[in-house]
Amino acid sequence: RSLYILISRIAWACDIAYQKDAHGEDMIPPSYDYVAGFNVQPKPFPFELKPRAGRQDIVEEVHRSVWETEG
Repeated sequence: RSLYILISRIAWACDIAYQKDAHGEDMIPPSYDYVAGFNVQPKPFPFELKPRAGRQDIVEEVHRSVWETEG
């Protein structure tokens, strides 16, 4: 459940997009590129994570507040 909450927070606060190559084209990872083994998972791939308009200040303020409280 906590993983779902963390992913939801990232989705709320950020835009997630393909990384661009030198020509400005999206770098789309192959759909078949997985790590072999017991726990199958996709191999790491490049992407862009940008704060959504107006939400960066909220995230920074909450982080600052938690840091001051929790240390």
